[in-house]
Amino acid sequence: MATYSDPSSVLRGAPGPSPWYLRADPPKIDAVTWEEYEEDGGTVLLKRANDVLAVIGMYCYLLTLDSDTLLVWYQQHDNEFRDFIDFEVLNLERLKPISDVSLAVHRLKSKKNYIFTEDTLLTRFRLSVNSAELKNHYEFPEEFQSLDELLILAHQTGQPREVIASSLCLFVLRPRSREYEIYPQDWFNDGSLDYGYQWVTRVAREPHTKKIYGEGFRISRFVLDPGLRNIERLFDEETP
Repeated sequence: MATYSDPSSVLRGAPGPSPWYLRADPPKIDAVTWEEYEEDGGTVLLKRANDVLAVIGMYCYLLTLDSDTLLVWYQQHDNEFRDFIDFEVLNLERLKPISDVSLAVHRLKSKKNYIFTEDTLLTRFRLSVNSAELKNHYEFPEEFQSLDELLILAHQTGQPREVIASSLCLFVLRPRSREYEIYPQDWFNDGSLDYGYQWVTRVAREPHTKKIYGEGFRISRFVLDPGLRNIERLFDEETP
């Protein structure tokens, strides 16, 4: 019989969408605090000391790369998801304090952006979500070379709404190997769930068994099977 770890322990510290996971389980980085903007519950301020260095909108994922560097990614969407994932690398030592936070939040909202900083020299790149291949070659930026693996949830695009209700995929990025793999989440996409109300928020690989654990809103925590497209085990407790 397979032995499973406590999913809460496996998932602790794994990136999840803002603002929810910036409240409950934010990235750990020296002298940084996360403060919700009082006039807008979906916006979070990244602060070091008394300076606001970045304004984070909804649905951003953040990962600490080193003591001064954060990786941010998001998939833009309005009524439908865009066909790429955006990545931005924030060097906190280089970020200038934002002088007018209310104006920064206004700009973020009015332009439907996901993150605002005063730094115009950010490392930015996009990764297409629509490859039909399992394995794909990609030259990741130098800042990514410290990562052996990065697990990302995103939606493929292009399927008519009447054909498919969800197109969630697990993207397994291996920057050092210059490749990434795409695994459609059949268990979720074909599950007749209440999409938008129920959704997967984050995943993490258990270091000893190498199994991938996940959780979401209003769904049970789970472990993926070896093919990474279906469920091997569901845990009883649902996340709120």
